[in-house]
Amino acid sequence: MDMIMKKYGATIDLNYTTATLSRMVIVALKVNSVTAKQSGEW
Repeated sequence: MDMIMKKYGATIDLNYTTATLSRMVIVALKVNSVTAKQSGEW
């Protein structure tokens, strides 16, 4: 968990209680495609 938190900006030592860890969920998403709509003149 520390590796993920530090990757996204945590700069202090992190401590997790058992209660905190039991409420955490880590979700990994795989993006298969992305679509977009252009707005205005480019």
